[in-house]
Amino acid sequence: MKTVRLYNIWLRLFRPVLHMAIIMGIFYLLYKVRHFTDFIPGVQLPIPVINYHETMLYACISAVLFVVVGISKNLYELYKPVQKYFQTFSKVRIYWIISITFIAYFGQ
Repeated sequence: MKTVRLYNIWLRLFRPVLHMAIIMGIFYLLYKVRHFTDFIPGVQLPIPVINYHETMLYACISAVLFVVVGISKNLYELYKPVQKYFQTFSKVRIYWIISITFIAYFGQ
């Protein structure tokens, strides 16, 4: 029983790192897909070049913001029961979207 509890603690400590890796991976995937996307078949629209370093810096900022908001809303507690997890996650996601929109709008 003690090993299961220790395993759960390690998983809960690893969750913020996993969330940051997923967010940064999604930004990287979108950066790569952007070069090959043709939304209107047969029509070649000019695709502006996206700066890789800016995109990954934005990914890092958004991942850290996501985890910080999650920590401030007690999403990453060590001994939190599973119930109400999705409700808290939805609130954190809304705060995250608002924060990223703010950065995107005022970051230029």
